[in-house]
Amino acid sequence: MPELIIDRKLCTRCNTCANICLMKIIRKAKDGELPHIPQSRQALCMRCGHCEAFCPEQALTLDFLKEAKLSYKNKDSKIEAERMALYLMKRRSIRHFKSKPVDKDVILQLLEAAHYAPTGGNSQTVQWR
Repeated sequence: MPELIIDRKLCTRCNTCANICLMKIIRKAKDGELPHIPQSRQALCMRCGHCEAFCPEQALTLDFLKEAKLSYKNKDSKIEAERMALYLMKRRSIRHFKSKPVDKDVILQLLEAAHYAPTGGNSQTVQWR
């Protein structure tokens, strides 16, 4: 069952996690307690990770796939509008390919990154071998 691991020192009890929860199963912090998922509601968790991703203090970790968690600062995930626009405007579909093979390590890195693309219910069940 999913469990919220919350760093008491970092959590400001802002309830962003409860407000962003798609399934509305996270109970808001009140009376000195931290946000939590009641035992009776844990089976409803889709493990989408929104609670973790939106925590402004990075105080919350959802306890599944802990080995795949990224460590980053919020500033690292921000892209200025101009830079994003540049990437979007310069993107083109490739119609002519080079005959040089792509290095296997590059392919594996791309497939690993593709694993994080959105899936139904954020289940990430697609695998490539």
